[in-house]
Amino acid sequence: MSTEDQAEKLASEAYFKRMGGKRAIQTAKVVSIHRLDVEIKGFSRKGDRVWEVRIYGARDLSALIWVHSETAATKFLVP
Repeated sequence: MSTEDQAEKLASEAYFKRMGGKRAIQTAKVVSIHRLDVEIKGFSRKGDRVWEVRIYGARDLSALIWVHSETAATKFLVP
């Protein structure tokens, strides 16, 4: 996956799936891309890059999701 737009779309879809359907969100925004210093079993290897996407609801942060830049796998950090 090569663009911020794709990362935001995948994170939004993962959020809706986890929350049991469509939810009101105001925005899904990529805030950075990270190169991981550790392996995360079942998600990434050391050195892989992940997009950090924040999902905001009407009032505050609803979710923080990493989207793997190569596999498009998602990992929720919040909630």
